[in-house]
Amino acid sequence: MKNNIQNIVGIEIGEGYVQFSFQWELGEIQVYKIQNGRERLSDCLLYNGKTKEWFVGEKAEYEQEGVLFKNWGDLYFNSKNIQIENQSYDIEQLFCKMICLYLKEIQKDREIDAVVLITEQIFVKTETLERTFKNQFHCEQCKGILKTVEIIGYEMAFTSFVLTQEHCHGARSVGFIRYEDDIVYRYLGKNAKTNLLQIETMQYKNISNFKSDEEKDEKIALIMKKLLYERKTSILYLTGNGFTGNWMKKTLQALCYNRRAFLGQSLCTKGGIQYIHFMLSNQLQPLLADGLGQYDIGVVCNENGEKTFIPIIRGGYEWFLQKGEVEFIVEKNNAIEIVYIHLKNQEIQRETIMLDGIPRRKDRTTRLRIQAYYTSEKAGYLLIKDLGFGALFPTSHKIWIHTFQLR
Repeated sequence: MKNNIQNIVGIEIGEGYVQFSFQWELGEIQVYKIQNGRERLSDCLLYNGKTKEWFVGEKAEYEQEGVLFKNWGDLYFNSKNIQIENQSYDIEQLFCKMICLYLKEIQKDREIDAVVLITEQIFVKTETLERTFKNQFHCEQCKGILKTVEIIGYEMAFTSFVLTQEHCHGARSVGFIRYEDDIVYRYLGKNAKTNLLQIETMQYKNISNFKSDEEKDEKIALIMKKLLYERKTSILYLTGNGFTGNWMKKTLQALCYNRRAFLGQSLCTKGGIQYIHFMLSNQLQPLLADGLGQYDIGVVCNENGEKTFIPIIRGGYEWFLQKGEVEFIVEKNNAIEIVYIHLKNQEIQRETIMLDGIPRRKDRTTRLRIQAYYTSEKAGYLLIKDLGFGALFPTSHKIWIHTFQLR
């Protein structure tokens, strides 16, 4: 386990903005604000060729000359490598540079032990973030060496936040409405069959074109009534620029009817920091939600004469963070059975994988190592390696790769 984590930064990446919360020396979680009190900061990055300097945020917006980057999700899917001063950058590297420039402003003379990124679009790999951040912060100008870097979605951040709020303890369900151009309602409760925490998501798209505040209030109030009628909750969290301004009258009545409602922009960054604490203390709970791994994947082995399911990789977490491995002795020499258990309905799928080309040996004299990786919430691959069985049955060094796509 990575320990001695005391200084943590949570970063939300939205459409056109970034937002930061931080916790120094395990104290109170605070929101980073710039001089005008803004919590949501510009995601702009600019390189000025004349001064040879990089600028971030408002400074980048106000610069008159240079190469400007923003809206990173769109850039990632539409751009190739970019040449700046005879150096080639991909979008992941430029994105990491933008985050690092902000972190240098936030940290001042402190070390940063952990960073957690919260985003709807996963357009940067954890390994890239970790490598770039460690390179940036392991130098004379920057104090601190990062110990852990994580990327999570809104579901994990929201759940981690809720689990640390006293007024949510004992609540059967908690709601989270995020209103930007779209309205996304996440409803956190428990799955009746498995008793696992579960998030159901409902969405209304392109809710932004209104002729007046009165029309907006009327239409948004109807949407809120419909959402909260379908999934009733006594506690509701609201976030997003859509809720700003003085237009809410009927909408406010709909949101607060028979429930407690809380409005703020820092829920996800604070939840991200709590996620780090749950992770480091091995208290993360599996969560049923779209976008997370949907299956427990493993093998059935004999333990003390009883057949036991041995998980290789667990569902209920961010699929892109999950990988696992097991070593075991197979019953028969030339085949193994993989078991997939759907977390939500507990349905079981079984698949037999033939180990073509493995040396002929007696039963129970072959030891295998299986590594499992998700490539999406319902797909991935298995890496199977023959380890042999000591000096009597040496390894063949054969490796089999098996992909899976689950329904």
